[in-house]
Amino acid sequence: MVDLKKLGEKLSQWSDNSTIHAISHISHSDSKLIRLIWLTFFLSAFGYFSYLIVQSTITYLKYGITTQVSYERVVSLEFPTVTFCNQKMFRYYDSVDTVAINSLLVLKNAILSAINSNTTSLKLINDFFFNIAYAFSTLELSQQRKSMFSYSIDEMLINCRFNGIMCTKNDFEYAYIPTFGNCYKFNSGKNLSGESAVKRRLSQPGRSKGLVLELFVGYDDPFWDTYRTTGAMIFVHNSSTKHLSKENGFGLAAGFAYDIAIGQVFTNKLPKPYGTCIKDVFSENSFDSFLYKQTVVALAKYEQKICLLLCLQQYITGICGCFDPTGPQSVSFPPCNQSKCIEQAYVDFVNSNSLDCFDQCPVECDSTSYDLRITQSSFPGFFYSQILMQFDKMFPWLNRNFSSLENLKKSTLALNIYYNDIGYTVINEIPSKTFEQFVGEIGGLMGLCLGASFLSFVELIELLVQLLFLIFKSNNKKVLAEKPSN
Repeated sequence: MVDLKKLGEKLSQWSDNSTIHAISHISHSDSKLIRLIWLTFFLSAFGYFSYLIVQSTITYLKYGITTQVSYERVVSLEFPTVTFCNQKMFRYYDSVDTVAINSLLVLKNAILSAINSNTTSLKLINDFFFNIAYAFSTLELSQQRKSMFSYSIDEMLINCRFNGIMCTKNDFEYAYIPTFGNCYKFNSGKNLSGESAVKRRLSQPGRSKGLVLELFVGYDDPFWDTYRTTGAMIFVHNSSTKHLSKENGFGLAAGFAYDIAIGQVFTNKLPKPYGTCIKDVFSENSFDSFLYKQTVVALAKYEQKICLLLCLQQYITGICGCFDPTGPQSVSFPPCNQSKCIEQAYVDFVNSNSLDCFDQCPVECDSTSYDLRITQSSFPGFFYSQILMQFDKMFPWLNRNFSSLENLKKSTLALNIYYNDIGYTVINEIPSKTFEQFVGEIGGLMGLCLGASFLSFVELIELLVQLLFLIFKSNNKKVLAEKPSN
């Protein structure tokens, strides 16, 4: 049995030396009323301390974040990749495939006849562009043959300057985008032959220090034209971006010069446990999702936008048994030849399944984007048009027909892309409460409510060890006393 006298002595000795406020007053005050008052205050303070600790712990375990926005100026900035395409996917003159072009012409005339005769809806227009996408996705053509349908860089690129220095077609990387055909990337890290090239940087802002492009986009032809919009499609993006679609770019019309001031924005999100973003976008093992892995395999780099498009295609193939030819293509299913099933599948997808895609397609932790400010003015002026007309005479085989100012305004445009400042905006996510702050908060509450520190807990541990030792010693003596002698 425990010796109560010794137990009381231990507790009394501990209370004399305890650094926790009120313990000595509760234990040794001569007045019972004073003891009761101290006990009441101690229990109240301890209860309030416990409440605050619980609230602080709950807040910490929510892993909240704070968004921090800053602007940093630097000595130089890498220039973004600028991609241009012609919104006219096909050039009809000197076509390499008259059968395919004539098929498009038949389809166009059929649509016009149907609208003139018995319809009040423009849905046939959507069907027309859908049928073009379907037809092109079913053509078993090599990449080289597909490229011959579209405008070449020799035809499109009239003039190029970067940072005041002339650039040539060899400074562009070729890319094929199904919606637009031939496209060309400046400052992608590769040249026209696909070889590695040095990425260019800028150390000065302003209109005279950026990329100037003058482009030929062709003429509208009332007989051959099958397009809703004409002009150039421009993409301003990071060089690591692998996939481009019309949703990522912006169109520019002929007859204008465009000043495009850009500002770079870096966004850094926090991974688990603060969020679900992916830190290593090059690894297939960064996230356990079929669509995530499929995106990495297809692009060699994860991009959430593409993953979400694949998720939609997966839903469409599950409902229709075929894929939408206007989106990413599938090797496991044929393209759909009618849009009705796709349209209904899309409605069902938006109403029920679209949020599930975000569970399979997390956002990237680190991303780069560009803010754009675009202004325009008429192009070309009378004097410059004369220069272009004389220049074009040296390249008659390009069939650009720069014979008048009117022709130039119908078929050319210019753009000047530049940094408005050599700096960038950084959007950082930081923990609302770190572990160190959480521990410091506990220490502060202990000092405020109990007048204690972490070492005060060592005193409690010491007391517990002494009491356990006393109990063990008493029980051991009892066992020895009950043991019969020989």
